[in-house]
Amino acid sequence: MSSRLAPKLVKGLDRGGPLMAPAAQAQPWRLVALALAMLLPSLGTSIANVALPTLAGAFAASMPQVQWVVVAYLLAKPVRERVSREHANND
Repeated sequence: MSSRLAPKLVKGLDRGGPLMAPAAQAQPWRLVALALAMLLPSLGTSIANVALPTLAGAFAASMPQVQWVVVAYLLAKPVRERVSREHANND
């Protein structure tokens, strides 16, 4: 076998794979954080929708009257996100 085709020893190999830099090791946690950031608002809306019949019964209100709770929740989310973004940019 020629030296050109022989495998080269590379510093930084551990158990057959390259050592990862700290930033590369944090990638799975970033993916989990992104997944939760996408899941939780949907989950909150689903919880509000599931609670509608209970709210209607507790307040003796019709379903269209109680649906305003979900509409208000959905309208408050972008406002809250905008305020949070502006606050984060100012710090």
